[in-house]
Amino acid sequence: MRYFFSFLFAATSFFCHGQNGHYFLSHHAPGDERVDHIAYDMAQDAAGIMYFATRSGVLQYDGRNWDLIEGNGAVYSIEICQDNTIFWCGANGFGKIKVSPDGVKQIEVLSKADDHNIYQTACIKNQLYFLSEEVIYSYSANDSITITRSTNLTGAFSYLFEMHGKVYVSTDRSQVFEFQNNNLRVASFNEDGLEIIFSSKFENQYLLGTLDNRLFISTRPGVLTPINVADETYMNASVVIDGAWLHPNLIALATLRGGVIFLNPITGETEEIINYHTGLPDNEVHALMGDRNRNIWIAHEYGFTRIEPFLPFRSFSHYDGLKGNLLCAKTHNNKVYVGTSLGLYQLVKEEVYDEIVYYEEVVEEIADKPYEEVKAVSPTPNAKREEQKKVEPVQEPEKKKRGFLKFLKRNRTTLDEPKSVEERQVTEEKNEEPTPASETAATRSITRRLKKTERLLRSAQYVYKKVEGIDAKISHLVEIDDKLIAAGLGGVFEIANLSAKVILEEPVRYIYSSHDSTLYASTYADRVRTLKLNKGKWEQLNLLTNLNDQISFIFEPRQNEIWLCAYDVVYTMQIENGVVKNIAQTQFSNPTFSKTLGVTINGKIVLVNGNGFFNVDESKNATTRMDSLPSPRTYFVTNGELIYYDDHAWKKFGNGNDSQSIQMLNIADDIRYLSANGNPHNLWVIMGNNELHKFFGDRIKVYTTKYPLLLKSVMQGENRLRLSTRQKIEQDNGALQFEMVQPDFSGTDAIEYRYFLKGITENWSAWSTTNSKINFPFLPVGNYSLAVQARDIFGNVSEMDSISVEVLPPFWKRPWFYAMEFSIFALLVLVSFKLSVRYRFVSRLLSLLTIILLIEFIQTIAGSAFTTNSSPVIDFMIQVGVAFMILPVEGYLRDLMFKSMGSDSRLYKVISDLKKSEKK
Repeated sequence: MRYFFSFLFAATSFFCHGQNGHYFLSHHAPGDERVDHIAYDMAQDAAGIMYFATRSGVLQYDGRNWDLIEGNGAVYSIEICQDNTIFWCGANGFGKIKVSPDGVKQIEVLSKADDHNIYQTACIKNQLYFLSEEVIYSYSANDSITITRSTNLTGAFSYLFEMHGKVYVSTDRSQVFEFQNNNLRVASFNEDGLEIIFSSKFENQYLLGTLDNRLFISTRPGVLTPINVADETYMNASVVIDGAWLHPNLIALATLRGGVIFLNPITGETEEIINYHTGLPDNEVHALMGDRNRNIWIAHEYGFTRIEPFLPFRSFSHYDGLKGNLLCAKTHNNKVYVGTSLGLYQLVKEEVYDEIVYYEEVVEEIADKPYEEVKAVSPTPNAKREEQKKVEPVQEPEKKKRGFLKFLKRNRTTLDEPKSVEERQVTEEKNEEPTPASETAATRSITRRLKKTERLLRSAQYVYKKVEGIDAKISHLVEIDDKLIAAGLGGVFEIANLSAKVILEEPVRYIYSSHDSTLYASTYADRVRTLKLNKGKWEQLNLLTNLNDQISFIFEPRQNEIWLCAYDVVYTMQIENGVVKNIAQTQFSNPTFSKTLGVTINGKIVLVNGNGFFNVDESKNATTRMDSLPSPRTYFVTNGELIYYDDHAWKKFGNGNDSQSIQMLNIADDIRYLSANGNPHNLWVIMGNNELHKFFGDRIKVYTTKYPLLLKSVMQGENRLRLSTRQKIEQDNGALQFEMVQPDFSGTDAIEYRYFLKGITENWSAWSTTNSKINFPFLPVGNYSLAVQARDIFGNVSEMDSISVEVLPPFWKRPWFYAMEFSIFALLVLVSFKLSVRYRFVSRLLSLLTIILLIEFIQTIAGSAFTTNSSPVIDFMIQVGVAFMILPVEGYLRDLMFKSMGSDSRLYKVISDLKKSEKK
């Protein structure tokens, strides 16, 4: 432990193999503070949805929505089997998560009431296991549970794992047992001090980690090969608690004190350390998991962080010394320079030394009295303990609680060590009392601990140092004749390592270096200064003395031709032998006064600003807007290419099939600076959160798993409906809402959705991130088909099965209700005929009522069949027409009713006489 503290504080030394930056991190946490986000375990199902074991239950996350599956206590471990069934265990037993027909997930308890503190679950070969300190629960598909208890021989169970098709269990007595047919026997590879705390499988190889921070690889049964870790001392000081194997050459180790260590399992070399100094919110990791895209998820006190080792983004923001808002970046002579609102900074390597205090044991031989006499005069601490044993009963040490907090139970010995140099000094100075090593009558040996101090190299790390001579904002960096030029509010400077020489003492808005090594500087005084290097000195050329405008961009489409972009005009000038021959102006519309950029695409000049893209007709000095392209939200010209964002994705102008490198920019959040870095595929990227990343477009190797598009919920008003592709709803029960989700964790706006409702609309909706929820406030009666698509950052489109929707009318407008009404009317008519002989008055009333209701019934059916939603006047005219159509029916029924009264009825005779007179 001599170099314990030197490595403990050298957290930033191992990732500084060069100026390659740090792995890309994204942070996730529930927005609702009432949701507990301290997780003990994590898992991911086949659809890509993440699940976290927390004190409040199981937390579900799809990249957009957080949902809590509440339990009956803290959940310590979760496991997802091949059939996508989710099992859990925790403080109050174990069970599974069942899904109701409407998609709601609920916790189901399978254990007994007296089963507690079960801290691990594992699914191995279609067999499910739950583990506590004393019991192994074997759960079968038929819901039968077999119990295997620990014994005095085994000790308490600590970890259960699978290796080469066999099930093993590790115990707190540093032993490993093979578990087969509910029996335990010592494993063939067992050795002293081997307590396994985690395992991870990659292809046919297994990674094992032990309680004492050792790592092993097993490629065949019964054989463990140790990994010789180069930075073993730092790993021991950090306390490894979990691990995952991501790639043949990369494993990730979670620690209690040092964040996450990435190692090469073949060489043992450290590839990267992700901790507080490199963007991690906390060095104490609670849980670690490798997802289906070979990324690492870690749980800490502030939520969850996703580490993407294979993403071609590397962070350059988390080196010490960088201050201010980041504005620009450039690599010059293999050195990184960053311009900020406070000046210019260079990333440099420096050596850091520590004075390490340690102790060495020195054995001395001294002459002395016999040991018995010495003990009588001055009892040693060991003698005192022996005397106490004679008079005091021996007490068994209290058994340390093991269980749910795996990251605490796995380091009970390591955590007892002092955590600081001061504590270590105090502890070791108290142990300087001589202790007998051998007992003879004449001499004895004593061991003394001597305090020593040594100055050791702590690390060779990179830090940002400010370039001397610049105390103002630096917004532009260019190269000219192998010299780095910086410009900003302090003027223009020539940079040489960490010093700056003033070239122009005017606040500069923009600078440009032409092919003939002329430097153009647009100043805040609306002047354009031109400078050229002559024999080591900068001289002003005064080419554009009469140009007074706010020049925000300069480019050179052809040799000896300079274009200067102002807000609403572009100046074109021809230069021959250092003399301006001709200056032309091209006006264009820019009502928003957004910045205008220019670029040459296939020999033609294209201008772009916040109002759109413009073709330039050089013969007429005129511009024409491209109506086929929308106005860009953000746009950059870098390395002669126009890259823009159109509210959906990053694209390259003039390239119909955007390369994957441009599509990868969609992962970045709110890019506000983009610049090529030597290699046209590599870009410097500054994001809106003041993060600087280098994008390595020439080494893209991203492991992506395409997750399916899922139907998350169907709501009608406040009621949840069944998750089915066939929906049958009633029209009057409220608005209808469909919620879709395609799991994705690249960013909140990474997935866009669109839909098409056949029967209402004729075209697809626009792509939008908000279309994951589709609302229909009202749907007319009829049959519809809903199609939904999702598109990821690479343009890959996913489509789910169409959902058929049948909207039912109110029950009084359905055929069965009409049939019932007609049956009742027919019955009334029949009853009226039966009563016409003896109860004429009642029969007449029933007949009259039947005719009225039947006519109204016919009119209602006809009216609903011909009703339109165009105009109330048209609906009224239709109802009048329906009334005239049913008039003959009314006459027929009236005659039928009168005949039922009998020929001797007075009313019948009167009506008959009236009809005869009408005919005459």
